[in-house]
Amino acid sequence: MKLKVKILSLLILALLAFPSQSFAKTDTPQFQIVNVSNDFSFAYAINDKEQIAGITAPVSNDNAFIWQDGILNLLTTPPNTVSYAWGINNKGDVVGGSAFNSNQGQHTHATVWTKDNVTDLGSLPCGYSLGRKINNNGQVAGEGCAANGEYHALYWNNGVVNDLGTFGGTYSIAWGINDAGQVVGVSTTASNQFHAFLWQNGNMTDLGTLEGPGGNYSFASAINNKGQVVGTSSISNGGGRAFLWENGKMTDLGMLNGSNGASAYGINDEGDIVGESNFQSGVSHAVLWHNGTITDLGTINGFPGSSAWDINNSGDIVGYSYTANQYRALLWKRMD
Repeated sequence: MKLKVKILSLLILALLAFPSQSFAKTDTPQFQIVNVSNDFSFAYAINDKEQIAGITAPVSNDNAFIWQDGILNLLTTPPNTVSYAWGINNKGDVVGGSAFNSNQGQHTHATVWTKDNVTDLGSLPCGYSLGRKINNNGQVAGEGCAANGEYHALYWNNGVVNDLGTFGGTYSIAWGINDAGQVVGVSTTASNQFHAFLWQNGNMTDLGTLEGPGGNYSFASAINNKGQVVGTSSISNGGGRAFLWENGKMTDLGMLNGSNGASAYGINDEGDIVGESNFQSGVSHAVLWHNGTITDLGTINGFPGSSAWDINNSGDIVGYSYTANQYRALLWKRMD
């Protein structure tokens, strides 16, 4: 199915729905919007070298790509397969997944692309895995199918895959990892609620919700090297709000005027956060939370919607713009 992994991920996010330090730049960030690809595409990650990782579909199959200095290169995979890129570290190592055919059908395995090699990270016995983010030590966070058929958050360290388990439910997924090996994501509870988690040193901690410990849902998308976590949470009236979690406290980040919800997907080490603010029409706008202020990042002509997924330590942002049936990967390049 076209962009199956993307669609499943967005369905999860749809179900689930600040103080920050300055850059020592101006308090009103200025950006130039750069079109990363003219094909059907999504940009999901950017490193401090302004290398971008994402997914494009120039013909039919989905292809993982890396972009730098205006040049987009498809990452190596076997012929007639699909691939997905979700994360990139400062070494330029890209993580995602590659689909391949076997006598049991098509499978996707978590994959790392380095300058010289393509590595299949393997999976748990069920045969499916996907890498979402990779830190500067080469550790990977993602998901896979466990022996009992459940989907669980996974953590790869030194070639070993670790099942992070759940909060007593049947599902978990890891979306972010920092250089300390702290992993964040979402897990179902025994009562089938979705709650954001922080995993470290073998322990999974429930981050709660903006409603309180018994709230309906929350979802952690990213963690920076200061241990600050961002994501999306339910609130008491049933809507969804972007949050920042730090020092045991979850804070509502707010949303654009006229919108009815917001989600946070990325955070850099300066504490600047990116995501989207959602409107009743079904269109979202990419946003930046910087120094306590939310900014609409805009989009490109002919594409009414946009979403921001990652931000590097220079303040450059990646994501995509969209219409009802088209997507374009974008870079919001910090200019001030």
